[in-house]
Order: sequence, then structure tokens, then C-alpha cells
Amino acid sequence: MIGKRVVSAVFIAATIGVSAGFVPLAMGQTEKSAGQSQVVVTVKPGVHAAPLVRQNDIVVKLDKRPADIVNWRLVNGSDPGMQLIFLFDSKSRSYLDRRIPSLAKFVEALPPSAAVGVAYMENGKSVMVGPLTTDHALTAKSLYAIIPNPTGSPYFCLSDLAKHWPSQQPASSRVIVMLSDGSDPYNSPGVIDDPFVDSAIQDAQKSGLIVYSVYVPTHDAEPLGGELHMQGVARQTGGQFYALNDESPAIFNDFVGLLYQALSRQYLLTLAIPKPGWQKISVQSKLSSVKLAAPAAVYVDGKR
Repeated sequence: MIGKRVVSAVFIAATIGVSAGFVPLAMGQTEKSAGQSQVVVTVKPGVHAAPLVRQNDIVVKLDKRPADIVNWRLVNGSDPGMQLIFLFDSKSRSYLDRRIPSLAKFVEALPPSAAVGVAYMENGKSVMVGPLTTDHALTAKSLYAIIPNPTGSPYFCLSDLAKHWPSQQPASSRVIVMLSDGSDPYNSPGVIDDPFVDSAIQDAQKSGLIVYSVYVPTHDAEPLGGELHMQGVARQTGGQFYALNDESPAIFNDFVGLLYQALSRQYLLTLAIPKPGWQKISVQSKLSSVKLAAPAAVYVDGKR
């Protein structure tokens, strides 16, 4: 659970200045070409001034074997901006109502190159509220849109967004900030294994999406299961998990600050892939003060 420290608008604005650029991936987190894969690796929040991570500071494995690193670099200002979509379920709306101004300030303070959009979950689909746009004022207004009640499975909605991403323009990274209680009405109560969660994770990985899952508990939330599923989605896609179990504004402000801190510390890792198909990947730091987040698997279709 997020620590109880307040992140002010000043902190957010200052941190945003650090994120001058992002990784230019044509299809998001993973780019496939001639046996190579590009992966966005993020320094996890926790170190106020994270040191520069060099190639010699990381250990990378594909299917538990040492990987052939083609390139490793910090993203820079010459790269295209990221693409970010907030994905809300209807049950999170009452929690968000009083906190949307904080999200709006976050959106408006993003780098001008960042394209941002808002989507809501409706009957297993992700429905965009307006375009994915660099007009941050327009997106900030979209945060106030009324969300319909029927959500369905949040994992159906995540898969739908992964398969129908609303832009094919080059991007540094493609990010989903998913707010939900994680409950899947199509999974048996008390059963942790959920094939729909697994499918959503694979769809996100295949489309190169990084998912930051935000657990917003509700009175009818599935005990434990929903939270665990949300954790798994974030971990497997190279994102972060946040639990908003406390109603205090400080907790939400903390989440907003930590989210931006994560988005501002990204590296591009290019690997030589020996064969097409799914490859399990592990990226670890040799630096004791630095923890890294990366997708658990990448997919290369082998097409030239």
C-alpha cells in the first residue's frame, strides 16, 4: 500500500520537467524487426534521485539464458511522446469524483508531446471519451465525463483496448492507467486463477502496453482476488500496482506523484531475439539502490 506522504502540485510539476523524452517505439513497448525486440524498462519509484543506469549495471535473460543486448539507453527529448489512456470502471467513479481535479492537473502538466485520453469500461469494451490527443486541456475535461454503470469484466475491457489502441503513430511508450476494484463477474468466487486475466496480460504484452493498475476497493469487491489480479496485470506488463485503500487526499496525491516519477525514468532496451514467438524476459539491476520494472514476456512474430 502507498505510503502516507503528500505529493504537492509543485512536486508533480518539478518531476515532470525531468521527463524530457521517451522511447520511440512504433508499436508501443515492444517493437519487432528482424529478430530484435525493443522493451521499455522503468526504474521503480523509491529513490529520490535515481542514478544513471548503464548497460553494465543490468542483467538481462531471455528464457533464463543470458540475452544479447544490442542497445541500452536512457530516453531523451528527441523521442516521440508517450501515449497514455486512463481506463475507469463505473464502480471507481464515486471515489474519483472528489479527486479528478488532481488528475486534471497531472494531465495538464505532462510534456506537450504526450498524447493522453480517457476511456471507460462498458459491457466488456473500452469506450474512448474523445480522442487520444496532445490537447491536455481537452483531456482534462474528459475526466469529468459520466461513466455508464455496466462494466462487465475489467479484463475484457483491457483486452479490448489492447487490441484496438486508438493510434498507430510512433510513441515512446504506451501506457494504461487502469482504475478498478479488479472483480471479474465471470470468474468463480474464491478462485484465484482467472483465464480472462491471463488473456488480458498476454494481449497487453503483445501490443506493447504498460499497465499501471490502481486498486479502488468497493463494497461488493471480490475479497483478495480482485486486488491480486490487478497486481499481476501490472507486474507482468512492466507497470506498477497501487492500492488506494485509504480515503485521505494525501494517499491519492502520493499515487499521482509516484505514477509520474515512474513515467519519467524509462530506458530503451534493444535485444537480439533468437527465435520468433513468446520469450520470457528478466531484467535486473546490479545497483542495490535501483529496482527495475519490465514486462515478463515479449512476443516476436518473425515477420520481416
